[in-house]
Amino acid sequence: MSDLFSRLCSFPSAIAGDPALLMIDGRTVSFAQLTQTVITFAGHAAQAGIGPGDRIAIEIPNGAIRLCLILALLRVGAIAVAGATADDFRKAGVALAGVITQRVDPRTTPRHIALSQTWFEPIEPEPRGASAQAPDPAEPRLLMSSSGSTGEKKFMDFTFAMLEQRLEWDRTVFGDERHNRLVTLGLGTDFGLRQALLTLQHGGLLVRAGASPAATMELIRTHRVYELVTTPFMLNDLVKSTEATPVPVPELKSIITVGGPISGQLARRAADLFGAAVTNVYGSTETGLIAVAKGMDWFATEGASGTVMPWIDLEIIDETGVAQPPGTMGEVRVRLDRRFSIGSYLNPGDSDDEPIRAGWFYPGDIGSLSATRELTIAGRARELINLGGTKISPAAIEDRLRQIRGIEQLAAVGLRNPAGYDDIGLAICRSPDVTLATIDEAIRMKLDRGTRIRMMEVKVLPLTETGKVDRMQLKAILEGRH
Repeated sequence: MSDLFSRLCSFPSAIAGDPALLMIDGRTVSFAQLTQTVITFAGHAAQAGIGPGDRIAIEIPNGAIRLCLILALLRVGAIAVAGATADDFRKAGVALAGVITQRVDPRTTPRHIALSQTWFEPIEPEPRGASAQAPDPAEPRLLMSSSGSTGEKKFMDFTFAMLEQRLEWDRTVFGDERHNRLVTLGLGTDFGLRQALLTLQHGGLLVRAGASPAATMELIRTHRVYELVTTPFMLNDLVKSTEATPVPVPELKSIITVGGPISGQLARRAADLFGAAVTNVYGSTETGLIAVAKGMDWFATEGASGTVMPWIDLEIIDETGVAQPPGTMGEVRVRLDRRFSIGSYLNPGDSDDEPIRAGWFYPGDIGSLSATRELTIAGRARELINLGGTKISPAAIEDRLRQIRGIEQLAAVGLRNPAGYDDIGLAICRSPDVTLATIDEAIRMKLDRGTRIRMMEVKVLPLTETGKVDRMQLKAILEGRH
């Protein structure tokens, strides 16, 4: 049977005993154990009354178990909710049939399905409905959400055909070799889940991030990771950690970043430090891959986001919605194509700036497109900081300040002032051996004279599941609303 479960969990017998997943406690799960765990979970799901078409959320923090549950739900024909919480869906008015959780409240709607130790024990005979279900290509199989980092979270169904097509193009772009891969992105994200699935399909070991940058680097070393999939923000932390305490990672040959443009400075530091090729991906949950930048030449230009994929119809438009000629700066939009993109949201809004309008997806980015389909992103329109007529992206400010001694992490947002323009809001995580006053002085020397700054020291920066800075939450913190 050529269904998604069979493709992911029917591996050659030669690799059955090879490690597939690295658990939190350091144990590895073989491909044979992974297959049996998914089949066992599917049996318990069927026994709990979960069947075809049921939308089931998964509120389990352990990434390996969460992945097995996603595959088990696919096996019984249910719709696996890969990201967001049941509460997110309740607020958005999107109905769920249930939620698999370790903390059960019988009074809660949707119904709670307890993941207990018994779920790891096979059921004999196999419950009715637990066998792999052949999918209708047009039927939803996954329910994904946008990050919500710049506005309301949006929820969307992924069909079997859409997921298959995205995986196929991923193989075309990134290759299908058998490699060990460390993915820092959450499995509730579209790209993070696809990278996890591709790792298993190709017979590689899937490794998740450690509790700290140093721990993650040690995992890369210990498990001979060939490819790292992360965000520019997290890559910067890994680079800083390794520069402070070198960790030899000779097997690491490829770094893929997603979640925003990567600065040329960071790309060069990572490539030189690890001896790895750097690739940046621009895309969205709504459309999948949009553009890919491979090679250091790309990162010499700020905001360079790569060559637009052949199957993507992308335009740059002006404020009236008219497509602009090559090289003109404007708003990015991508035509929706049901082969690989969603058609609509489950919780559509009614505003004029809804991201999906008249067959197009508007990611909210400002950029330009060359005659040879090379895409440059200046920043997200809602995030651009207006300094009295001059608009600059938060990423450009962060890149300018990132190397200041004592700054471990930082993020910038625009904070509206009484004059109607923006002050630069900065959240700083600092080293204990450098005072905030020293950092403040260095920042003011780096920025233009007269730039208004509002700075706050924080213990950690708020992040979305994709590993991007949650700028909506950060702005609320800096404005004292959180």
